[in-house]
Amino acid sequence: MSGSFEVSPLKESDFQDASRLLTSVFGGTRDHTMGCFAHWWELNPAWSSIIPRGWFIRSSERAPIAFTANIPFNYIIGGQPGLCCATGSLAVHSDWRGQGLSKLVGRAFVDQCKPDLLIGTDSTDVAYKLWLSLGMRPLERGWPKSSYRIVGDLSAWDRPHLPPSRRLEKSLQTERLRRKPLLAHQIKKFEERDTHDVNKCRASKASTYAVRDIKTLNWLYFGSKFVRQTRAVLWLDQGNNLSDTQR
Repeated sequence: MSGSFEVSPLKESDFQDASRLLTSVFGGTRDHTMGCFAHWWELNPAWSSIIPRGWFIRSSERAPIAFTANIPFNYIIGGQPGLCCATGSLAVHSDWRGQGLSKLVGRAFVDQCKPDLLIGTDSTDVAYKLWLSLGMRPLERGWPKSSYRIVGDLSAWDRPHLPPSRRLEKSLQTERLRRKPLLAHQIKKFEERDTHDVNKCRASKASTYAVRDIKTLNWLYFGSKFVRQTRAVLWLDQGNNLSDTQR
């Protein structure tokens, strides 16, 4: 049955219809979905016109019925510059499920030739099984059982005389687990002068990792209204040097 459907790379002229499909499947607003599209591609420093935005299927009546995104990231892979593409927002219209459409758009993602690395994250159980059936492998990591991302006293959020960002800054500044004095403040943009300090903030000495240079960080955290409304970046200083960024 799936052989009668044509999978096409997503074009800008498809955005409105793709947005309509995604909101029908996942909820949310068309404005938010269109903001995601702009963030994933036009504003993304890793994207160029030779990289597909994703893949799309229409019915014979031209209705949007299946989609998956293709979001590029600059990576270091085995110590060398490379390109990683992540899939996301795999969706099939409820009236067209059970006909193999998710596998068609998934296959288009897996078979693309440009990237050096393909990944999928936060998959549902159904999507996870789909990606495994298409030859992708799970990345089993021995993450620590304790989370070290909780760095502050959350009771600081209950101090009504401070705005939320100042409450978290105050919490970080007084965090007892830190043995060296820290100064924390929220930032709205990374500057070129921050390059040296940002480059020192890699979490490990791995040979494969996502590039987090100034341009990429500004895209990830400040690149559009859609991300600025949901993310905050705090700059923690030891003396005059950037020691960490908490997101």
